[in-house]
Amino acid sequence: MKIIITENQYKILLESNTESMQNVIDMAFETLEEKCEEGDFDVSYVEHEVYATEEIKVVEVQKVTGKNYLTGKESSHLYVTIDIRYHSVFESVDYDEMIHELRLECENVVGKGNIRLKVRDSININTNRQW
Repeated sequence: MKIIITENQYKILLESNTESMQNVIDMAFETLEEKCEEGDFDVSYVEHEVYATEEIKVVEVQKVTGKNYLTGKESSHLYVTIDIRYHSVFESVDYDEMIHELRLECENVVGKGNIRLKVRDSININTNRQW
């Protein structure tokens, strides 16, 4: 699902950072889950990470503005710091590829290519690591 927003809505999204970004992350993750359940080949390599994930929580959102040194144009990016809670028998789970897919889904929701996701902490809530 792609949501088209106006420039004013985009500014509001930036101002109410954490709560709004949590909604975007939740929508993007739901889409990723649906794709995995449908057997979408494009996301089949992240199924384990998606199914193991219990919660993705936005911790911090920062807007960073800079100039492109080649073109001189100003651009802004949202740096979103997240925590991931997961349930797995493995000691740790590599979330790099899932974060990439999640970022792409976030961009589909918001319609801009300027979101960067960073994992602050990943917490395994499974206390029993027996197979």
